[in-house]
Amino acid sequence: MNLKKTLTSLLALIMMFSISASAFADGADIRPTVAGIADTRENALSYIPGNSYSLFLSDSSDKDWYKWTNTGAGRFILVFLQPQGLNIKFRMGIEMVHKDGTETSRFYAPTLVGNANGMYIRNLYVPEGATVYAVIDSTEFIAQGQYTFMLDAF
Repeated sequence: MNLKKTLTSLLALIMMFSISASAFADGADIRPTVAGIADTRENALSYIPGNSYSLFLSDSSDKDWYKWTNTGAGRFILVFLQPQGLNIKFRMGIEMVHKDGTETSRFYAPTLVGNANGMYIRNLYVPEGATVYAVIDSTEFIAQGQYTFMLDAF
């Protein structure tokens, strides 16, 4: 019985050391790269009008994409972005893909004066079957920051 316990302990010890990383590894990061939430237009977050979302940009290459498809008659939309903090320089761009596949160029919302760099686009007409994409990014990344995004259709 004592031999059986010793062999079992020895086998467990050998297995523990055989799958652990070397203490003298070169420090290379071998973790797989994982994309964040909604980092591309292809994996944009589907948006429900009237709700607000609060996310953050983690670095200068981070982008957050949202999409909404108008399944009914033509509607107007209001799209709003409010970065949380005075030193956060985010911007909001809009693209539209019509049901026949034609696309608009991306255009950006102007920053509101005196509103802590908030911005909005209002009265944008979205025809039936069109998909609106909104992208939040930064051209002058100062620090990681949170924002609130809203889209409303009327």
